Amino acid sequence: MRLFDGAETRDYPFNITSLPSLVVEKQNTGPPIFDYSFKTLIELRPGENFTLQLPSITDPDQDEYLVEFSLGSALFFSNVSPDQRYITFKPEKKDINTHTVQITLADKNS
Repeated sequence: MRLFDGAETRDYPFNITSLPSLVVEKQNTGPPIFDYSFKTLIELRPGENFTLQLPSITDPDQDEYLVEFSLGSALFFSNVSPDQRYITFKPEKKDINTHTVQITLADKNS
């Protein structure tokens, strides 16, 4: 480095050392889970409404999570609440069949 005070110039040697940055990766210790189990085989009758309340969800890392619903053929007589805590089924006679609904919990972390 060279400094000039208006009258004299003087050089001062110095070193610059570049250190690697420290990156701490967050470990994912597990996926989000429902806090308790719930009925997974439900018999519905045409003309009768049924509402399934989903349990609260816990993530061991306290990450944000996604709840995804795959309603399959039940899509036409099912409604998921905006807060994703309830699924209401309103089957009609034409809906008599076996239907599979899948609920997936996934970490949002990447």
